[in-house]
Amino acid sequence: DLHYPLRRQRQMCIRDRAFTASHLRRLLRLPRHTLRQLRDAAIVAVGALCALRVEEITGLDVCDVLFDHDGVGTLALRVKKRKNDQKRAGLWPRIGEARDPALDVIRLVRAWMERAGLRVHGGCEKGAHPRSTCRACGKLFSRLMGNGEAVFPVGHAWHGANDNTVAEAVRGGLHRIGIDAAGFCGKSLRVGGLTTALGGSVP
Repeated sequence: DLHYPLRRQRQMCIRDRAFTASHLRRLLRLPRHTLRQLRDAAIVAVGALCALRVEEITGLDVCDVLFDHDGVGTLALRVKKRKNDQKRAGLWPRIGEARDPALDVIRLVRAWMERAGLRVHGGCEKGAHPRSTCRACGKLFSRLMGNGEAVFPVGHAWHGANDNTVAEAVRGGLHRIGIDAAGFCGKSLRVGGLTTALGGSVP
């Protein structure tokens, strides 16, 4: 059935609702009192603005984050081998500074890393697989311990964020802004990012 891929794609678009630029603006304007709220906002902002797949979000290591990459205050992310990346070249999406401090994702990512105690260490040991972890620096987005105010250490079996972490960040953010989260998941960030890009809307 040659029409099956197209039909399946349409079904996925209906099932996975888009996390839009409007949702992101409203979420970023809310205060973030806890480490979980800080981490979840950073996950959602990075995933939505860069239109990343869930495995690309969870695959980011601390040493994949480059601040002021081009000398004009941008944040660059090194995304390892992508789903359709036959040449294994990876991707370097960039996030620029926002005019409104409340919408500044670069400041948000810095705040998350500082509060979680994440930093780049020397002697990075990285693998080419998207799920591999730098044994020196660890994952950019970590899972939190029971009290929600500390991250699991590098090397711990529960250190890195997983698919559920991203999905919960999306749904939790929507609940905070009063939106019914039914039909939203981790994929909603990429769906929304692509929709925003096609519509020419920038948060």
